Amino acid sequence: MEKENRISSRIYQAVAVLLCLVMLSLWMLGNVYARYTTESSGGDTARVAAFVFQLADGNGSQMIDLKKVQKPGDTCEYHFTVSNEKDSKVNEVTTEYTIGLELTGSMPLECKVTEVDPEESGISKEMCKVKSFGDHAVLVQESAAVTFAPAEALEKNYVLSVSWPSKEADAKYANTSGTSLLVLNVNAKQTD
Repeated sequence: MEKENRISSRIYQAVAVLLCLVMLSLWMLGNVYARYTTESSGGDTARVAAFVFQLADGNGSQMIDLKKVQKPGDTCEYHFTVSNEKDSKVNEVTTEYTIGLELTGSMPLECKVTEVDPEESGISKEMCKVKSFGDHAVLVQESAAVTFAPAEALEKNYVLSVSWPSKEADAKYANTSGTSLLVLNVNAKQTD
């Protein structure tokens, strides 16, 4: 019996020593692991670049009144501005736009859009032009693309002129109530 007690006592001692070694190993492993792990924190913010594109006319209207063009030789003009600035906010991306005209109807009209440079004493550059012969054909014309650079406030002034050419005085236009539809399109897109 004494022999059995000694064996039991040795087993308990061996288990106690092994338990101490396991605890010591875990403690050392925890210190080594802590050396090679780090914690960090950070932050960042981002915002979307502003896209500003303004189309306006002198009256704030979106309707073009063509009632002044009723007979050969009559002309009317519509002034409008294209800008990349509104309420002191400037466009922050490269923007490209085109100006287009679409004309159809029974009146012989000539329509054109010209860019007017007020700094150059009113020198103008024709952007697009359509001419109808009153045959109800749909005529479409689009200008070359105009580019606004980012973060640079720009404004372009244009004149849409609609006229009934004097030489188009045929009697066939006298007895009918002529109608024509003119659509002015300004299409803008971001290019970068």
